[in-house]
Amino acid sequence: MREVLKKHHISLKAAVAGVRWAIRTQPNFRVHLALAALALLGGWYFRVTAMEMLILVFMIILGLSAEMINTSIESMTDLITRE
Repeated sequence: MREVLKKHHISLKAAVAGVRWAIRTQPNFRVHLALAALALLGGWYFRVTAMEMLILVFMIILGLSAEMINTSIESMTDLITRE
């Protein structure tokens, strides 16, 4: 059991490090985060329902995930070629 928890702990640390790297080095990711915060504030201000807020959070996570995948593909391509 400890081994399983240790593996998940290592994976979680790597994931958090990746998000921190994206925030520090990727301007588009910071823009996405700012717009996500604005959308959440708008949802709170306009008092959307809990289900609508859940959908909003899911869409934000989906958008940030897509941005991270795009960034990883771009970084891998840069390692392969500089053209």
